[in-house]
Amino acid sequence: MKYLLCMLILTSLKVWSQPVQILDLEKVTVLKDMSYYHPKFDQTGSRLLLTSENYKGLDLLDLESGKIYRISESEGAGYSPVFTRDNHVVYTDHEFIQNRRFTRLHSWDPLSGETSLLEPASRNLSHPMVWENSLLLKVNGQLKSVSPDSGSEISSDGLFTGIEDRQLVLYHGETRLVIQPYEDESYIWPSVSPDRKHILAYAMGKGTFICDLTGMLLSEPGRIEAPVWVGNDYITGMLTRDDGHQILESRLVLANPLTGEQVVISPKGLIAMHPAVSLKAGRIAFHTPQGEIYLIRFRINPE
Repeated sequence: MKYLLCMLILTSLKVWSQPVQILDLEKVTVLKDMSYYHPKFDQTGSRLLLTSENYKGLDLLDLESGKIYRISESEGAGYSPVFTRDNHVVYTDHEFIQNRRFTRLHSWDPLSGETSLLEPASRNLSHPMVWENSLLLKVNGQLKSVSPDSGSEISSDGLFTGIEDRQLVLYHGETRLVIQPYEDESYIWPSVSPDRKHILAYAMGKGTFICDLTGMLLSEPGRIEAPVWVGNDYITGMLTRDDGHQILESRLVLANPLTGEQVVISPKGLIAMHPAVSLKAGRIAFHTPQGEIYLIRFRINPE
């Protein structure tokens, strides 16, 4: 980790007498004067996808070597890219034809550095939902399954979750179920727990919630924005304060959804936003409004 500057070493502590240890905080210094946002880990936790504040362009940072790889310079390429199980990077970008916006789907191979077109320009192409090496997406209202590896079969037991017309949807294979924990709500930030038993998402009028695969509410941790799983038993996300125009404060919290207990894990005075988690590497990444990338190192010990 010679390319990372350790900014703060925290005394290892057990949160709520549970086996979660927050170890230290590091700033990614190899990025120097470049501004990056919206980090996302690969399967190993050793590489990060990064983009600009407005999602233009997409880069890959190797945390071990400090090397940065340019994947795309296109508009929208950094909005919700996904890693497949074999670490292909799948992303959408935009092009304008006669002043009309069209969306394309691409796959970037980290071994060859080559980009292939998975889906040509369409007026209505959804962001892909990923399970292992399988992808589900909608093209002009029609459900379609694709794979960046032509030798891979589409998984029939995959669980895909996404947002369609502000609705929370779950696909088991290609069987579609609308999940509706609340009536007349719009949803964002959905994900399935690593053990594939629960759904985490955010309802605009209610806040963060966890439900089972049928939509039965199990927990309502409050207004924790951009929530993500930390294993099967914890979540992290942002607690923000704004003046109606800009965010004045944003703290990352680690929450136990069963007990409702929370602990702040980002430093006081630092505006920490949009966390990403690698359970395998024991890292939580986030960005600041200035485009700085930080890593929090944690450990979950067996009880």
